[in-house]
Amino acid sequence: MFESWKSWVDDPTKRLFDYENIAFPHEQYDPEPVFETTIGVLTGEIENYRNVEPKEIIGQQKEQLEAVWSQKVTEGLGKRPALVQKAYDIRPGTPI
Repeated sequence: MFESWKSWVDDPTKRLFDYENIAFPHEQYDPEPVFETTIGVLTGEIENYRNVEPKEIIGQQKEQLEAVWSQKVTEGLGKRPALVQKAYDIRPGTPI
């Protein structure tokens, strides 16, 4: 998903972001909890519609979803949101 931009048929100079220099804005977490949660969903042991791993980022995701509802159209103009800036600053595959 994070490399789909490589197959886009467009003019890269017209893109909002320079995808060559951007990474997922989180450090690389241990994948084991993802496997456990996935198996739990597949076997019916976990019935939640939304499942997030690692659990410690759930609060941050909820904040981001809630922020959209009260955001003003002029808010943050001319500057990158913190996670977008982190995506530029972080090195791909950075371990937690």
